[in-house]
Amino acid sequence: EAGDAASSARLYLRAALLSPEDVQAWQEADAQASVAGDAALRLEVDAALEERALEVGDRDARLLRLAESSFAAADVVGVGLYAGRSLERSPGAAESWRLLELADFVDDAALVRAALDRVLGLEETEPSARLSSLLRRSALLAADEPAAAAADLRAALELGHSDVSDEDRYVELLLAAGAEEEACSALAWLAERSEVSARRAELLTRWRALGVAAPGVEERRLLELWRGADAEAYEPRWSLAQQHLDAGERGPAQELLEELSALTLEGDRQQEVDRLLGEVSYAEGSSALASAALRRVVERDPEDLEARALLVDALEASGAPAEAAQLLEEAGGEALVFG
Repeated sequence: EAGDAASSARLYLRAALLSPEDVQAWQEADAQASVAGDAALRLEVDAALEERALEVGDRDARLLRLAESSFAAADVVGVGLYAGRSLERSPGAAESWRLLELADFVDDAALVRAALDRVLGLEETEPSARLSSLLRRSALLAADEPAAAAADLRAALELGHSDVSDEDRYVELLLAAGAEEEACSALAWLAERSEVSARRAELLTRWRALGVAAPGVEERRLLELWRGADAEAYEPRWSLAQQHLDAGERGPAQELLEELSALTLEGDRQQEVDRLLGEVSYAEGSSALASAALRRVVERDPEDLEARALLVDALEASGAPAEAAQLLEEAGGEALVFG
């Protein structure tokens, strides 16, 4: 009977406030406020209803309106209160995305985490730079909880909107959380997805340095990946050669040892590589290759009688008996054991 929706809404609201148990008064106040189109009145009714957490009208829409109005007024507490309540009610996709943005405004780690979990749980969620950015922000807010922060960064990395610093921080957080196996797996995963050879080699160097066997990590495959990423890396080639030899696969081991022999290696590595290359290639029937490798070994260490003896055998097998005889003569009568 008031004659207009705004007046009716105010009268019904007054009645509801006087008699909080009068559900019909609350319902009419909500309905008339919606019809009135008066934003201030709408928010007044919304606030009164939400103060009592009444399930009147569309409470989901009401909570979002209150969160938006708080955001417009730069009311951090209000945004946090209403966005948090809204997230507890499993909002729809569009509302979830907006609540995620509002949660970021509040700068509350728990609220951002709840909003992120909601958005990530949506079937229609698409990879986006914005979501990745919010995940990285959540990781920063959760810095004192390294496991949770690492999970956020992993999600951001999977979306593809990240950089090298995010990758490094992800691994550091896992290590800070005491999850060495996960860090090992993370380094392997990052290396496999990297398209830059130098970066891939760097990640695999760190993976190897951890010295941790992680479930699901195929060592030989990663070593081959590392070998392909770094033409001068000693570790993957030497480890692969040893694995092939342990499996009785001398052919692949010989190929790897040839690659190593062509590198400039430090300390005793060059001698170790050439010696093993001589032994393996001789066993494979590659006498000329064995002779060349063992000759280098003997030149560096004339006192290595075993290498000298095998070199004599390799020279004879490769059709160079004269050189073999000269080596025997140079030995000056020292005992040589022939294979």
